[in-house]
Amino acid sequence: MEATTVRALTFIEESAQLEMPIYQRAYSWEKELCEQLLEDIAAVAEEPAGAVEPTHFIGSLIYIQKPNGQARFVIDGQQRLATIALMVEALARRADAIAEQAPVSAEELRRRHLFGADENGGAGRKLLLSEMDKETFIALATQETPPEDYSMRIMDNFSFFEKAFRKAGAKEMEAVWKGLNRLTMVAIALDPLQDRPQRIFESMNDRGIELSNADLIRNYVLMNLKAQEQAQLYNASWQPIENRFGQTETGFDQEAYTKHFDDFIRYYLGMKNRSLPTRARMYDEFKTYANKQENVKSLVENIQSFAGHYAAVRLGQEQEPALKAAFDDLQRLKTNTPMPFLLELYERYVKRGVFAGMLTPAQFEAANAEMGFLTMEQFEQVVRVVESYIVRRTVCGLYTPLGSYFASICRSIDNDRFVENVRGLFRSLTGTTRRCPGDAEFQRELKARNLYSAAVCPYILRRMENHGRKDPLNLDEHDVEPILPAASPLPEEWQEELGLNWRQTHEELAGTLGNLTLTKGARHVADSPFGHKRDLETGYRRSPLWLNNLPGKAQRWDAPAIRERAEAMAERALEVWPMP
Repeated sequence: MEATTVRALTFIEESAQLEMPIYQRAYSWEKELCEQLLEDIAAVAEEPAGAVEPTHFIGSLIYIQKPNGQARFVIDGQQRLATIALMVEALARRADAIAEQAPVSAEELRRRHLFGADENGGAGRKLLLSEMDKETFIALATQETPPEDYSMRIMDNFSFFEKAFRKAGAKEMEAVWKGLNRLTMVAIALDPLQDRPQRIFESMNDRGIELSNADLIRNYVLMNLKAQEQAQLYNASWQPIENRFGQTETGFDQEAYTKHFDDFIRYYLGMKNRSLPTRARMYDEFKTYANKQENVKSLVENIQSFAGHYAAVRLGQEQEPALKAAFDDLQRLKTNTPMPFLLELYERYVKRGVFAGMLTPAQFEAANAEMGFLTMEQFEQVVRVVESYIVRRTVCGLYTPLGSYFASICRSIDNDRFVENVRGLFRSLTGTTRRCPGDAEFQRELKARNLYSAAVCPYILRRMENHGRKDPLNLDEHDVEPILPAASPLPEEWQEELGLNWRQTHEELAGTLGNLTLTKGARHVADSPFGHKRDLETGYRRSPLWLNNLPGKAQRWDAPAIRERAEAMAERALEVWPMP
């Protein structure tokens, strides 16, 4: 290991090529960091030169010298290098605009810091970023149109620098150029035969450099492979995972990828180890699990397969309509607690399709007895059972964490008559930690609880409304509305509507199920008298929603009317979320 203090621009210029290994994380600097860097550049540019020229230290850069002696693999520091390169291209475009007034020409900026001698060939590019960022950066540096699946963070930060320099004249350009030349880094050259890049990478994270579990795990899996093996495994298996979790209509979203991957790998490990790891322990637990596997390739292929299952369940990527509807309903509950269980069920569902086309009937039955295959219909039924279990516990205020239970649940279920055994298991649970509330308790709590402020309320009303509909309504733009206004003070018209006990009725019933409905664009009449809200063109009487049948027919809205509707809704709830 050899450490040297270098000027950032000089290091870039003297490197034939700076290549980010395929396992490196995507570019992730936020706008605030770019703003801070510009402020630092401006500050150091203003410092007068004395016997020693002022400099500004921006961090370390760790690299491995490639065998050819010129190109370098960057282990750490790509975020700073990429940001400087984006700034250089933005400066070059401004230099083009002001021509002779610029302190340095656009041609010189690009030749020294973005390209080598061969400006058209791949070997001539100074900076080769990670796979998710490479094409976007190259398009910017060559003034081409970015790809359709461009890197959002690369584009956003380039736009920031371009805007910052848009009105810069010769004086402002010279100050930026002076400040850029005063940026220094500690460049640390590693010997791959003596130093341990993986351990150094991990120790950087220990010292507070923020790396997500997604970064650490990808690097752990790929870093120790040969370059060709890295590329093959990344392109075949890891990049598809990144695309599943991070690709959006407007490009690759690094934050979305990191969040979804970190969530996924936690539930994946929970399913594999039958115990849900804490987020702080995820990376260590992954290493322990990975070291027990036969080889890296089969491990990554298995992760890729289960990432597809996760994306189908959690991210709306399921293609079968019935399963997608079940998954979507479960996601609207805003809980991922059963995810380890669902990942295992999805694998059984997929394997049934695979083995059905490979085995004889007798062989298939034997495999089914061992593995517990699931048809699509069986899988949907189990998802609905899980949904009922979670809804009933939520409504009844049973909030005990169940993550580790769902991670280990398949141990308790016999593969023979799997769906019936799942139902039986949930019905048999006792005690407050895991039990499933029965019909009487569920209905009682559903009618009595103040649901208006509960996070689960929109889901409950939308699910009840669409129950039994062949073509479910899109209710995403409908708001939860208390028919009797929940806010205080209560308008006089409503006090008269409720009668002598209006205060008690308002306090006890305004936020309960019997008084809640869904409306669209009716917030402006929320406190209006009942008759007005009922008879509007968009009111309850003309509403196509089942939820508004009783309010649409009612002559007045008081305690008896609210309780009558609560009874009807509680009966419907048993159809929507039956006892397992």
